[in-house]
Amino acid sequence: MSRQVGMDRGVTIPNQGIHEVSTTQKHRLGTRLVRGDRVYKYARAGGTLVVHRLCAYYDYGVSGWAVVPTATPAGQNQIYATIGAAEGVASDGAVAAHELEGAWVVVFRLNAGAHNTDYTFQILDNTAVAAGGGNTLLTLDAELPYACSTDAYTEITGNIYSDVRMITTGARMFVGQPMIDADAGEYLWLLTWGPTWINTETGAGGDVFGDGNGEQQAVAENNGSVIMHAAEDTTADANFKQHVGCVITRVAGGAETQGTPLLFLQISC
Repeated sequence: MSRQVGMDRGVTIPNQGIHEVSTTQKHRLGTRLVRGDRVYKYARAGGTLVVHRLCAYYDYGVSGWAVVPTATPAGQNQIYATIGAAEGVASDGAVAAHELEGAWVVVFRLNAGAHNTDYTFQILDNTAVAAGGGNTLLTLDAELPYACSTDAYTEITGNIYSDVRMITTGARMFVGQPMIDADAGEYLWLLTWGPTWINTETGAGGDVFGDGNGEQQAVAENNGSVIMHAAEDTTADANFKQHVGCVITRVAGGAETQGTPLLFLQISC
């Protein structure tokens, strides 16, 4: 899998079926696949996944606010970043070569330390860092508009499709719906946009999902199911939960007479 600008173009004929799970990685994590109104992203399971609930990116940030250790001239597509001794995915300071492909880096004070020159780049590649922390050279998806001096700072967030899991706290972003049940370490496609059915729950105010006029906006419950975005759902804090889609339609007679309604998922297109 070569690493180059344009890695986000996606595929039209996948090496792995939409409803297939694999123990072997067959696409870059985050690879995009479009089928009509539906968009899929390729991901790695970090735990047991089920098809009827959304899954979330599990990892914490790879590195926090850290000064840039080595300057890079403007026009280059590489910068240096520091991984702390207790940072990295395993909190041991280690980062494997190429591990950050598809991850994100925010460079603060890029222009000679000047405030409000903060840029976000996607990472195409990285060099390894041994346990205990150290410096890594990041290859970016664009050239630097300013020279990156040692007055700049970086923070790194991992590839959001590198470790997806079922959660119960709602403290992380839901990134898609598994297209097949999977176990930790397996690779699969997630649906991120388009028509689907996901397990629904009744709101704290008694709202049945999709039952009623003006009740179309769907948000994620803490466990990956969906509930209505409604003011009366105060117990579930529905006003503050992640928007994930909207109801397409309901059958005559109301939602109590159907197993759906169908949801138009709106996470990532």
